[in-house]
Amino acid sequence: MSVRRVVLPFVVKCFVQKCQFVLIDLLLKDMTNVESIDIETCRLFAEGKQFVVVEDDEFVSQSLRDLLENMGGKVECYDSAEDALRQHDIGLADCFIVDYMLAGNVDGANFLIRLRQNLHKPVCAVILSGNTSSNFMHKAELLDWPVLHKPVNVSQLISRLSEQYEQKF
Repeated sequence: MSVRRVVLPFVVKCFVQKCQFVLIDLLLKDMTNVESIDIETCRLFAEGKQFVVVEDDEFVSQSLRDLLENMGGKVECYDSAEDALRQHDIGLADCFIVDYMLAGNVDGANFLIRLRQNLHKPVCAVILSGNTSSNFMHKAELLDWPVLHKPVNVSQLISRLSEQYEQKF
């Protein structure tokens, strides 16, 4: 098994002190598992693509922006589904990364459903959640998009988006 060492931005939340950005070493292993892809494959996928991140946690949103931009992607971030849906050019994005629980009245899944209805085409997206309750897990199985649990594994995120993107085009 080969191992590549990559330094990526990551957010650490601390409840005692202020939140802060730190750098961590992330080991990405080349495995035959579809869940894991190497960092070069991640970069090749992200390069030149337009991503929309809908996340009400500013630190998570900024980390995803930094990560995707470092891989060559273009990123727009919104803190609510309502804000994102008001954008006239939202449909030009290649991929969406959406938190399930958002500020406002529209959750991440309903945002994607509305977006798909407005665009009249499939939407390449991943839903993020910190909720691992059995009730939520059951709901997640019924969604049309994959759900990844926070903290998000970069390889899984790109792999899930890549699978959908290839089917879409």
